[in-house]
Amino acid sequence: MLKDHWEESAARYRDFWAGEPIDRPPVLFDSIGPWGHPMYRGAGYDYQKYGEDIERFCRDYERVWEARVACRDDTIPCIAPQMGGVIEAAMWAGEIEWGAEVSSLVPPAPLAGVKDLREVTFDPDNKHYRRVLREGKALSEMSRGRFGVNFEASCSITTTISQLRGGTRFLYDVIDDPEGVRIFGRRICDQLIRLQREVDRLAPHPGGGTCHRWLNYWNPGRGFWFSEDDAVLLSPELYRDVFLDLDRKLCASTDCPAVHWHDAGLHLIDAVLEIGNLRMVQLSPDPNGPPFERLLASCRRIERSGRKVCLQMEWDADRVEAIFRAIPPDSCMFYFGFAESIDAANAVCARLEQLARPHRRAKR
Repeated sequence: MLKDHWEESAARYRDFWAGEPIDRPPVLFDSIGPWGHPMYRGAGYDYQKYGEDIERFCRDYERVWEARVACRDDTIPCIAPQMGGVIEAAMWAGEIEWGAEVSSLVPPAPLAGVKDLREVTFDPDNKHYRRVLREGKALSEMSRGRFGVNFEASCSITTTISQLRGGTRFLYDVIDDPEGVRIFGRRICDQLIRLQREVDRLAPHPGGGTCHRWLNYWNPGRGFWFSEDDAVLLSPELYRDVFLDLDRKLCASTDCPAVHWHDAGLHLIDAVLEIGNLRMVQLSPDPNGPPFERLLASCRRIERSGRKVCLQMEWDADRVEAIFRAIPPDSCMFYFGFAESIDAANAVCARLEQLARPHRRAKR
């Protein structure tokens, strides 16, 4: 594994997921100095940079991990085909326009004119679906035990429908034809489960577990993270009525599901926690999100339900201390995003361990 301290991180993750006391929460840095995802371009991606040259993409990605191999954080080397909401939607309809920093569905909302969502079915020969599997297989063969492989999916039923129908039409569908949305949603759910199982079959499983490209964490057994970004537009009642059972089915298909959730959607957290085998909620900040105190209250509810909390935030020692006063360190994972250097990242890890020490539980 392209990580000097892989065994140390793997042991920390095993204890984290097992509910055992840990020295500090797992720490994730997406980029360290100039060493970030090779397609990064500002705040977005350069989707035109590699096209289908997966070997060049892999070589550049390996150079990133070779440069940061001595970092003591818990970011796990993992690579993935180009994925995301647009590509998942194109597995159902439309084409992809690859642009610098963005990718777009062409035409926009390609299923906007479909009168009945019950008519929409999945074609397993869809070229975008086959491309993800082809690239996943190629990357797995290239890995040679040096990095994990997964697909960078949003695994999102609401976002896929919204991409295909358009945001406004998506909301009308949920109100006017909830049963049609449920039927189409079940087909999306089945397709995502099928895709993840295909990737699990192809991908390496370091330490008997699963690596993830987005967040770059590790879990024992099989697992995926999913999101429902467009669910933030719904009330708890509508989410429970139309989408909750679909997300339950999605999560029941794996060992360690985690959900990516925006803090603008904290009004839905109690409903999301009704997913029986959900293991972690990863909270991402929104520009006009709720006050920090409300975020802490949601963290408490998540932790008291027996789930882990992953917080996406900039390094802030005062806020970390406030989080540790609200929930124990062994219930937390932190995604700090960027560090200026390996020394700076290692200093954050050391300081986090120091802050966690007064709140740690004793080993059983």
